[in-house]
Amino acid sequence: MCVVPPLIKLTPFARELGFDERSVEITRSFPEAFERACTRSNVLLAYDRDISMELSKDGVHLTDDGHQMVAELVWRTIKTGLPRQSKQPDRFQAKH
Repeated sequence: MCVVPPLIKLTPFARELGFDERSVEITRSFPEAFERACTRSNVLLAYDRDISMELSKDGVHLTDDGHQMVAELVWRTIKTGLPRQSKQPDRFQAKH
C-alpha cells in the first residue's frame, strides 16, 4: 500500500528544513504520480485530500489528530481493497 502524503505548508520551520516553493509544487504532483505507480504495480492507494498540513503545527509533520486520520484512511483502504487477488511479480513464481 502507498499513502499519499499531504501537501507541504511553507512555514518558517519548513523553510529551515530546506523546503521551498519548488517542494510544494513537487508535492502537488504526488496524488496523480502515486496513482499511476500504484495502478501499474497493482498496489492499494490510500489518499484523502482532506488530510492536510492544516493538521500540522510546523507545516511538515502531522499532529496526533492528523496521524489518527491517516490511520483511519489506511484501515478504510485495507477493508475495501482486501481481500483481492494480488498480482505477484514473475520473479516470485515457482519454476518447475
